[in-house]
This record gives sequence, C-alpha cells and structure tokens, in this order.
Amino acid sequence: MAHCKEHNPHSACTECGIPQLARNNFFTGKLLVERDFTDEQRYFMGKDHRHNQQLHGWGTVCGLKVKQHPNEACQSQYVIIEPGTAIDCCGREIVVQREEYFDFRAVVEELLKELNGGGEDAEPDDEAHTIQICVKYKECPTEEVPALFDECGCDDTACLPNRVLEGYSFDVILDPPPVVKDPIGVRLEWVGTITVAQATRVALDDD
Repeated sequence: MAHCKEHNPHSACTECGIPQLARNNFFTGKLLVERDFTDEQRYFMGKDHRHNQQLHGWGTVCGLKVKQHPNEACQSQYVIIEPGTAIDCCGREIVVQREEYFDFRAVVEELLKELNGGGEDAEPDDEAHTIQICVKYKECPTEEVPALFDECGCDDTACLPNRVLEGYSFDVILDPPPVVKDPIGVRLEWVGTITVAQATRVALDDD
C-alpha cells in the first residue's frame, strides 16, 4: 500500500499550505468571530502535521495490507485493503477503520482511456501494466445544520456543514518507477562510542 496526496499521483508532492504561526490571545471581554476559531484549529493542526511530516516522514504506519478477493471470479477486479493508519506527505493522518473493497480495474481503465486521448470513445490498451494502489487524505463536509447568517445567501433557509469528516479514498498509480534496492544489503549498526581523552590505544574487554 502506497500513499498519494489529493493531487495527481504522477506528480511530485505539492505545497501543503501556509502555516498558521500566530496563536490566539484570549482576554476577558474579547469578541470572538469565526476567524478566531478557525485560526485556533489551524494553529494546532499545523503543529501536528509538521511534527509528523518533518520528524517521522510519510507512508504506512501500520496495517493497510492489500490482499486478494476471496472469490476467485472477483480477483481480476477487486482487492481487499485491511484496516490501518498512514501519514500523507503533508503530515496528515489517514485512518482506515474497516476492510475496504476497492475496484482497481475501473480506475485503471479510466487512466488508460485518458492516456489514449480521453473521451467516451477512447479504449484502454491491452498491454501489461504494473499498478500500485495508494490511499489519499480526503475531507468531507457533513452534518448540514441551519445557518443563522449566510454571507452568500439571500434568505434565512441556508444550511452549512457542522463537521468536517477526515476521510480517505483509494487511487492507482500506473507503471510507477521501480524502487532501487541495495543489492548487497549492507547495514551499519551502532553499538556505542568509547571516548578517552588523548588515547593512543584502546583495549576492549568483552567481559
């Protein structure tokens, strides 16, 4: 299972947004408006995202194993993705809470149609391709509630989302570049450092 952000999976990681570095200063009698609450969320979310992005990196944290569909007749079209957690390239957390059935064949066919000119008459080619399934962060406004004031509305019947659900979606990278691995597999393991001032020789007793 790979990861791709909410942009073209064939492109490099895009800018994740301007960080909110000014935090609210609260005092008795302060008038709070929507901007204050939004900036409060952006400030702490930005810290969390930068921590994940710059200290830990991005990728699969745990789970998200891709396995074959149990029905042999469905294996050429569907895979099952196990629950798990990932961090995207902007440091945002992606949580898959249950097994998901992903129709990778439909996505691949659409990609091949685009590569062959697009349009309803375009046909996917019959060549062999390597596909990589990835998960990407997605936000969904939910819980529509009546809005007492709508800047863009002309009456009092407007509804706005009460929550923003942090979700995900699956995508496919077609013919990803091969991962170059070290053929020798040499690893350096650090055990400890011996520091003796002005020493010319050091004898180590295994006991």
